[in-house]
Amino acid sequence: MDINYPVLLGNEGVIKAYRIRHIPTTIVVDKKGVIKERLIGFSDSLMKRLREKIEELL
Repeated sequence: MDINYPVLLGNEGVIKAYRIRHIPTTIVVDKKGVIKERLIGFSDSLMKRLREKIEELL
């Protein structure tokens, strides 16, 4: 997928606002700003799930 998207590197306020407990945490947000997916960690299976969720939202 050739998609450009913003990456937020959070400070303490962002960590509290999004209730981040683990790093890395990937949060997929829809056009309305609603959290649609929260992925914790990094693996091939998580990247597959991330691609599927993005394609679903497009």
